[in-house]
Amino acid sequence: MCAQLITQHDITAVCGSSLGGFYALYLAEKYGLRCGLINPAITPWMDFERNDNQERYDIAELDVESNGHYVDQLQSYFTPTLTHPERCLVLIGTADEVLDHRQMMRHLAGVRQIIVQAADHSMSDFGGHLHELMQFVHMCDLSGGFWFLILFKLK
Repeated sequence: MCAQLITQHDITAVCGSSLGGFYALYLAEKYGLRCGLINPAITPWMDFERNDNQERYDIAELDVESNGHYVDQLQSYFTPTLTHPERCLVLIGTADEVLDHRQMMRHLAGVRQIIVQAADHSMSDFGGHLHELMQFVHMCDLSGGFWFLILFKLK
C-alpha cells in the first residue's frame, strides 16, 4: 500500500515514530526519500520479544504461536545501512522506556541526530524540535508540490 501511495502521489518524504520509524527508514532507503524519525525501532522483532514490552503493550494478544510470522516478517524490512544518511534526521529521547536510545544512536551514526535529554518514548512535545524536523523533511524539491507519508502509532 505504501509503495502504491509513494508512486501515485510522488511522495518525497516519510516521517515515522517507533515502529512507524522502522518502516519509514525502510521506505526512505528503498525509494530514495527524505526521512524524519522519532525514537525509531531498529530491531522491532527483538523488541516485541521483551517481556516488559509485552506487558506494557498487551502484546500477549498477538498469539505468537499462530501469528508470530507477522513479527518474523519485520526482519525483511530491516535497513542495515543507509545509502544517503544526509537525507535523514532523527530525534532520540534518552529516557525512552520502550526502545534502547543507544541502539538508535549507534545504528544511525551517520544520520543527523538530535538527542533530547530526558525525553521518553512518546516524546509528546517532540522535544521542542517538531519545527526543525518538519523543516528538514520539507527541504526536498517542492516544484511538484509537497507530499509525505506519516507513519505513527495512534493510541
